[in-house]
Amino acid sequence: MPINSSRRSAGDSAAACDLEGVISNGVTWVEDLNITEDGTAVAGTPTVWTWTITLKEDYDSSPIFSISTSDYIDVTQGTDSTVLSVGVPKSLLTNLKGDYLMDIKSIDGSDLSIDPEGRSRHWAHGPITVRNEP
Repeated sequence: MPINSSRRSAGDSAAACDLEGVISNGVTWVEDLNITEDGTAVAGTPTVWTWTITLKEDYDSSPIFSISTSDYIDVTQGTDSTVLSVGVPKSLLTNLKGDYLMDIKSIDGSDLSIDPEGRSRHWAHGPITVRNEP
């Protein structure tokens, strides 16, 4: 169930990276997603930021699935990357099937210099297929 990412080139998103992948809705989703900034771990204190992963059916719809560091994402800081460790019970995935748009974003609540809600960043965007298996 790998989620693959690559540095963004011209595309339909302002996210830092493009991503694509496949998730199975019949098993626990356990995966480490490595986030880098200029080829190394994300600067600052990303382990205390709020990270969110969402799935949408299309660009105009609201997310139909959302997880964050308050529930199913743990964040660790390595030397080469910042790792988002995802652990989602299969019971939350069983109603998902088909193609979705996935987004990964963060909010740094300590940086209020531009936005009173905290500095938000859009890290990755791309198509994800949720397969009805096993």
